[in-house]
Amino acid sequence: MTFAIHRGAAWPAFAVALTSVFAAAVGAVAQKAQPPVPVFAAEARREAVVDKLEALGTLRANEQVTITAQVTEVVAKINFTDGERVKQGHVLVE
Repeated sequence: MTFAIHRGAAWPAFAVALTSVFAAAVGAVAQKAQPPVPVFAAEARREAVVDKLEALGTLRANEQVTITAQVTEVVAKINFTDGERVKQGHVLVE
């Protein structure tokens, strides 16, 4: 049996075959070269979980309000304290 192989047509097939063989050989060597991963086991036990977190940082509010004056006057009285909850319509500054 005789096969006629054209010079330009054989190279792509040969390159694919050679690449596949080379990749399989490298993969087999790479798998054999890795040492086994050590595994440690411990007996499960029931303990209290401490829910405490210490951190250093800055706290910022989710919302903010900018208060501006509608008139230019001297502030005579402030009708709230820092952190106090106020209701709609409450006069804050006189």
